[in-house]
Amino acid sequence: MKIKKLTEKQKKKYLKNPDTCPSCESEETKFIDTWEDILCVYEQWECKECKNWWIETYTLTDVELV
Repeated sequence: MKIKKLTEKQKKKYLKNPDTCPSCESEETKFIDTWEDILCVYEQWECKECKNWWIETYTLTDVELV
């Protein structure tokens, strides 16, 4: 299986608006799974239109007392 990669332009566009497929920009996306490790949370998504899938990575970037 060939690994597909996003261009830097696609990544930047997706990070500004993560509501569409980062490859074809379809709104027909489906959440697949989530998992975590000590530093990150990951979500796997799939596009119903182009059939690509991707993983979003969430990291802790700040902390405040409230």
